[in-house]
Amino acid sequence: MRVHLLTLRYSSTLGAFDTAPLTALTHGCEVVAFREHFFQVADVPHALCVVTVHDPPPLAQGGHEARSRADHGAPSGLPRTRTPRESRDLRPFAALDEAQRQLFNRLREWRSATAKSEGVPPYVLLTNREAVRIILAAPDSLTTLGQLEGIGASKVTRYGHAILGCLQGAPVASAQAAEPTS
Repeated sequence: MRVHLLTLRYSSTLGAFDTAPLTALTHGCEVVAFREHFFQVADVPHALCVVTVHDPPPLAQGGHEARSRADHGAPSGLPRTRTPRESRDLRPFAALDEAQRQLFNRLREWRSATAKSEGVPPYVLLTNREAVRIILAAPDSLTTLGQLEGIGASKVTRYGHAILGCLQGAPVASAQAAEPTS
């Protein structure tokens, strides 16, 4: 059983929430529980979905999926247990070198301080995966920043200058001060 958190943004183009991520998450899984919470960020409605799912049962013994999910040498159909080392490597920032991890931490400090001042959860501003994408792409302009997956025009407008400031080594306090007020 797994629990997932999904934040869905209201799409004025669709006239509804884009449920594609929710559909992709639940495809082939049994939904055990579902709760939603609604909130607004910059007058844009968002839905936070807490979804608990059961994975689909493995294929018959000897099937490709069953074998890939089974531990090597363990009977097919038993879930593979990850070692602590493997679990750590699944974190979004596992591929970052030391300098990039320092940028990641600086970006997280800015995100936490800004989220606290705005009264929203930090992941609303920027998820860890988005932060890693930003660091790996090393954008040098708002235009380049806006082309990254998960970074829309609203984030660029509200937080773009602060994000670029963090990447350029500005202290968190001055990166917050560099934010344009809306």
